[in-house]
Parts: sequence; C-alpha cells; structure tokens
Amino acid sequence: VQQLFEDVERGAIDENYPTGTPGAMLDRFSECKRMTVGLGDPSGVGPVESAIRSPTLGGCASTTERINDWAQGGGLEQAYEYSRYWNGSALVFRLGLVTVGVTGMRVLAAVALAGVVMLAWRGWSRLAGAAAASLMVAVIIGSTDFIDLPGALLHAVSWTVSLGAAALIATIPPGAPARVAAWVLFVAGAASLYLGDMANPEAAWVLATGTAAMVAVSEVSGRPLASRTALAGVAWIAGFAYMWCTKWLFGVVVYGLDRVRADIGGQIEERLDGEHAGLELGLWGGLDRTWDAWWSFPLTSVVVPAAVVIALVLVARRGWDDARRTWLDRCIVAAPALIPLVWYAVLRNHTQVHAWFVYRSLPAALAVVLAAWTMNVRPRTSAPTSAPDDDAALSRVR
Repeated sequence: VQQLFEDVERGAIDENYPTGTPGAMLDRFSECKRMTVGLGDPSGVGPVESAIRSPTLGGCASTTERINDWAQGGGLEQAYEYSRYWNGSALVFRLGLVTVGVTGMRVLAAVALAGVVMLAWRGWSRLAGAAAASLMVAVIIGSTDFIDLPGALLHAVSWTVSLGAAALIATIPPGAPARVAAWVLFVAGAASLYLGDMANPEAAWVLATGTAAMVAVSEVSGRPLASRTALAGVAWIAGFAYMWCTKWLFGVVVYGLDRVRADIGGQIEERLDGEHAGLELGLWGGLDRTWDAWWSFPLTSVVVPAAVVIALVLVARRGWDDARRTWLDRCIVAAPALIPLVWYAVLRNHTQVHAWFVYRSLPAALAVVLAAWTMNVRPRTSAPTSAPDDDAALSRVR
C-alpha cells in the first residue's frame, strides 16, 4: 500500500483509460483492478478466504481515491469483490510492487515481451522457416498496439503468456504422441485464464492451436492432421474452462451456490447478448467493430498488405504446383484462424464493448494463415513398407 501511494504521488497510477502511442486506449482500469486484488479486506477475513473473495480497490480512479484516503489516516476499504477469476496476475503484480513499483514493472514487461517475441520467432522459424516466422511477428506487432502493452500490465502479462506458450508448443517433438501435445495445450489454456483472465484469450487460443498444427504437419497429413489440430484446439479451451470453473467451485464454499450461480449466469448472459448502448447484436456485429478497430491503427494499412504480397511471392517462388498438391494440409494448418470469428459471433456483447483490444486476435489469425501458406509442407503419398534397396540388402543377409 505504501508503494502504491508513492506511485500515485509520482503519477504512475492516474487515468482508467489513457491514450497510447498509436491512438488506442490503454486498459489501466483492468491493471489497477488486478494490481490491488487482496487489499481492503474486512476485519476478520483470513488469507485463504481473501484469496477466494478477491477484494480489490477497483479501477485507477477508485484506487487513487482510496489510497489517498488511507494516506490521510482513513481505513483502506475495498471497492468490490472480484471472485469469479483466479486473478493470478496479482501474483506478479504484488511481487513487482514491493520490489520495483509500477514504473519498474512497465520496464520489466517490455523486456519480457521482447524476450517471448524472440522465443516465439525462433520456434516458428524452426517449424515454418524464418520468412514465415518473420511475417507472423510483423503482423502481430506492426498492426496492433503491441508497443503499448507495457502501459497496460494485465495485457502485457496475458501476451507474455500467450507467446511464451506458443514458443513452448513449438518445441514439442514431431514424433511425440498426440496426448503429449494435448496436455501441453491444456496447461497453456489454464495458464491463460489464471494469469490473463479475459485479455485476448481468443488470440492465445489461435496461436497455440496454430502452432500445434505446424508441429503436426511435419509428421502427418490429411485426416490425422485435422484430428490433431482439432484435439489441440479442444485441449486448450478445456484447460481454459477447467481453470475458470475451479474458481467458481471455491467461490461456492464462501458465498454459497445460489450467489455464485447468479453471478456467473448473469455475466454469461450479459456477455452473450447483453444490451448496451450502440451495440449491434447481430451475428457479425462484433466482426465489423473489431475490423474497424484493427484498421484504425496507422501501420495496419501498410503492414498487412505488404505481408500478404510477400507471402504470395514466397508461394510463387516455391511453385503453384506445390501449393495445389499441399492445399488440403495448408488449409488444415490455417483452420485455427476461424476461432476469432466463432468467438465474435458467440460473445457478441463482450466483443463489441471491448473491441479496442479484442481486435488483436485478427492479426493473430492472419499470422497463422500466412505461416500455413508459406511454410514448407511436403506432400505425402502412400509408399511400400520397404524400399527395393532394403529388400536386396535383406536377401543378402539371409
């Protein structure tokens, strides 16, 4: 609390939604809400119950007011309890606050993001080649507000986890059993919910599943490839849902089933079809709004067309005949790009209310498509169980 007060005095904690470098909003509201999880407990609440209730000082405006009241001798009171998430990012924020403060955490977030981008590029480069990996990174960074993520720490943590998970998935040996990849994807989905909450989980899902498909295509083709890609996608969202639901079960211990059911049910109903000023709750309203948010960034109109042209040149240099022979496998690897479209159609309210950061899953999806069509995919045909030279050698041995 003392460190928070010093950060408030320095102006490191100010507005809920300041404007970032490319002109988009920075989500400081979510940052302050998670950064102050565990503060403002009523008297008599122990650490375990506090972890389940997850009291918070709220957004930055609320946090600033409450911290200043504390500094003047008042009590530190919570704004509300945010119990439906694990709020695992508080583990990072609490340690960061007591060591380097908010400004120091922004510096560390920039370093962490740069590191995971390098790791992800290296992993994608091994799977798809340096050109494909570079296109993926260029689209994800160049056509978004990626440069501003350290200014919204929850989103910085979320993308660090997402890209780090993709880098880890890229290290899965091609010959590993499908269940190994499934478990890695399950853990990746759980980590995304635990640390990143709802900060672009659909983008994390796309990158994780797409990377798993890039691993699988080096070994299998056709229906087996489709099965492994589908298994990876299901495993990721299963891990995400598992981690989320377990927090609800802990919540039942403190609040009772009726309150938890009302809270979760109300949120699900709101995020699916909740009324909100200016929302178009048609099937594709979310896609329209996220598309507009994506193309509002200054470099999108340059980076995206350039990436597509470079991809076409790479395909042409390899030969259109190769693309025709491997089109099915490439379409399967690119299939995870459909995840954001389904996400937008289902979570219509959430997508449109938060379109100013949900749009990031569109460049993530494009990155997977570009990789699918520029990576080296070897066409596979049925072959005899043993080659003629092997038969001759076997005869000589006999």
